[in-house]
Amino acid sequence: MTEQNEEHDDILGIPNRTENWKTAFYFSPFFRNHEAVRVAQRLGEPEGTSADNVHIELFWKGMRDYVKQMGGRQKPFEQSFADLYRRHFNSLRQEILEFIDNSCRRRTLNSLKDRNYQVSPMYEGRFADNLINTEIDIVIQTPSRLFIGEAKHEMSFGANADLVLAHQLIRQYVMAKLLLDRLESDKEVIPFVVGDSKKRLMDVEQVKFMIEQGKANREPGLKEENILCWDDIEKLHP
Repeated sequence: MTEQNEEHDDILGIPNRTENWKTAFYFSPFFRNHEAVRVAQRLGEPEGTSADNVHIELFWKGMRDYVKQMGGRQKPFEQSFADLYRRHFNSLRQEILEFIDNSCRRRTLNSLKDRNYQVSPMYEGRFADNLINTEIDIVIQTPSRLFIGEAKHEMSFGANADLVLAHQLIRQYVMAKLLLDRLESDKEVIPFVVGDSKKRLMDVEQVKFMIEQGKANREPGLKEENILCWDDIEKLHP
């Protein structure tokens, strides 16, 4: 047991098993003195980036907060969000279908419904709602990159066929990419995943899909070296 874990007392002797608690516990040290630069550099940020220019947030709903800042009503954004998606991710549904066809294991990336990853006028409202309600566990901003992280502890990755953007990791990437476009920012979106076991994370179909996308230089892509376990984060603590 690490020294940090020894310092933590469970309430009523019952361990807290939630992902949000574990995320806050492991990432809170990086809020002091701009220490988030340590994580950013582990994920590929150049060594020369000033720590003062690196910022971290947890449990971030960027699109929701943007819409609130712009007046708070979803309706005026529905068509423009759909247009941005069609511009950036016009082939995403087909790429997912090809991955499914080539995969022998379909536990998570199961067959798509008609609404999944197709933003026809009928689904523009539902699509905008997906974006606005998407939460990202860890977000680190540098001058040229937006690192978006999903934390996992015991729970599985979300997959909801009733949504337009059915799969959690893909939905997070799409939201971040479209928000940056809306803000006219040229930052690069870099996804990462943190969990109990790197081996188990790499066995998740959403993760496999995004790794393949990255190797093919397509979006949304994920680098294998950005799949981390909690020990990797603890080693970066100041």
